[in-house]
Amino acid sequence: MKITKKKKKQKKYISLALLILLLVVFVLYGFYVLNKDEESSSQKDGIASTEKTSKKSSGLSNQQDIAKSSGDEKADTAKSDPNVDANANPANIPTSQVASVSITNLEQRDGSVSYSAQVEGFSTGLCSASFTSKLGRTVAKTTQINNNTCSQSINEMEFDALGEWTLTLRVYHENTQAIAERNVTIQ
Repeated sequence: MKITKKKKKQKKYISLALLILLLVVFVLYGFYVLNKDEESSSQKDGIASTEKTSKKSSGLSNQQDIAKSSGDEKADTAKSDPNVDANANPANIPTSQVASVSITNLEQRDGSVSYSAQVEGFSTGLCSASFTSKLGRTVAKTTQINNNTCSQSINEMEFDALGEWTLTLRVYHENTQAIAERNVTIQ
């Protein structure tokens, strides 16, 4: 009798040990999968960053691809105006001495964020709108100047955070620019 009780106790201890071991393996596997997902996500971000860097130096059509996917202002600028240097950083494009832009309307209504601006001094060119926020991803759009006006309506779902956003509107013509800024609250 003592032998069977002893064997039963051993079986219980072995079963308990296997159960604990299985639980430990399961938890470790969960941590491994979680860390692997974070690493692969950061590697994808690194690859995307590398692709953007390599595409910037490879020509206008690649710059347009970057602009569509990332909102890169300088690539957007070159897309439609042959008088603007595609490789120029917006901060390095000189400010026009004869032109100006003023944002006349900026509002959120009926599921979209709309702006309009009056352009003086340029009758043709490009309007590049960049919405930035401390909490959200930049939203960038480009349009042509039409009758000395820039305007566009953007679906509010493109704004990934609520709160204060800043619209920086850059108007480009013949390698010069005019800049205006205005704040809007996205609710």
